[in-house]
Amino acid sequence: MKKFTSIAVLCLIAIALISCGTTSKAAKETPPAAEPAQPAVAQQAANPAIPQTVIIDYKNKAFGAPMPEWFMDALQDDYDSFKEKFNCKDATIFKIEGKGTNLELVQSWLQNAEFNYQIATSLQTIVEQRFSGVLSNKEKTQKAIYASSTKAKFAGFQKKTDFWAQQRIIDNVKKTVKDEYNVVQFYTIDKELYQKLLSSYLDTIIKDFDSADQKKAEAMADDLAKELSTTDLSSEVSR
Repeated sequence: MKKFTSIAVLCLIAIALISCGTTSKAAKETPPAAEPAQPAVAQQAANPAIPQTVIIDYKNKAFGAPMPEWFMDALQDDYDSFKEKFNCKDATIFKIEGKGTNLELVQSWLQNAEFNYQIATSLQTIVEQRFSGVLSNKEKTQKAIYASSTKAKFAGFQKKTDFWAQQRIIDNVKKTVKDEYNVVQFYTIDKELYQKLLSSYLDTIIKDFDSADQKKAEAMADDLAKELSTTDLSSEVSR
């Protein structure tokens, strides 16, 4: 009986050793888990050739407010969240933006900007491309559009809100660190009113065309005014 017990114990020990060896071998053969891919932001930060931009301050941050999503979207000319936030889905947006190292100075630039000229300048390229594509005297077309932009009136835009953010730009190649403010003001206007203003603006341009080009421009003016009245615009003021 004692001999039988000793044999049984030896068998159990042998099984345990075999089991441990198998487990150890499996552990050694199991490939390590793949490391998660770095996010794009981290990769950019790791590349010294790409300047890094970090937002270090913004309007209302001192009061614990988060960076608003609508502002970040609007910087990319996406105004969907802006229109939802400020309940102006049926309005057209004009964004005017300025950058500089002094917050008060940039704000002053925007406040004193020739507002009508900024809007007309934003429209100028669009109108020029549209008219120049069908009119014969392109040089005269360009001159007429430019002349009209200097005296255009777009009364009816209302300031909706403004925002600013302070950014730190780190250039590891040039070994420079620059802080600058990005100040943005947002204006809205009723689309129907804006369409009337645009029709008047286009009429001012068209009257200086040659007679043949006038007829072509007049035929497309109404559709162009309607289209532009729903086109959100942006302009940047710099010194």
